[in-house]
Amino acid sequence: MRTRIVTVFFIVITLSSFLIGVFLYPHLPAHIVGHWDASGNPNGVISKFWGLFLLPLIELFLFLLYYFIPKIDPLKNNIESFRKMYNLLWVILSLFLFYIHLLTLYWNTGHIFSITTFLLPAFTILWFSIGYILKHTKPNWFVGIRTPWTLSNETVWHKTHALGGTLFQAVGVCTLLGMLIPKYGIFFMLIPLFIAVISTVIYSYAISKK
Repeated sequence: MRTRIVTVFFIVITLSSFLIGVFLYPHLPAHIVGHWDASGNPNGVISKFWGLFLLPLIELFLFLLYYFIPKIDPLKNNIESFRKMYNLLWVILSLFLFYIHLLTLYWNTGHIFSITTFLLPAFTILWFSIGYILKHTKPNWFVGIRTPWTLSNETVWHKTHALGGTLFQAVGVCTLLGMLIPKYGIFFMLIPLFIAVISTVIYSYAISKK
């Protein structure tokens, strides 16, 4: 995926997010639902402004990160060596946030549905894609599994990311299985995710000792 295409993509997604918020602003109450529990039941509200524009602002922040990280990373040449995967990562993150933004607004315009049922497939794609990208990530200071041991040794980096990539893809599969029991589906994601994160940190330390 070319950098110029990704830049245009970010501009379109971010601008669309803001425009949707501007369009809906007069039609929503002062506070809207902005949080749901693990079972998909609404349990928190936020002001209309933040409900409509928080995620677009995060999209804008993501674009700034995407643009500046390759310029300020001391290992910028490594980022260029896996630039296609780097670009893909930011596109996936941006699409994921845009999808959540649309789900939230759709729910608050009177369309009541099980939000968990629609979130789990998105999380499945997110974790499986991140796992795939991790396997192709080269040492750098901003993207990947950054522990003191992976940043200190290239071999530790590659071995940790090979394992981490597989574990995150497994998290995606577990999340998909959680769709069979939507009420508890979020736990099919959170527990494997916790295990994956802890395992990669411990593994990076263990492999560095060898």
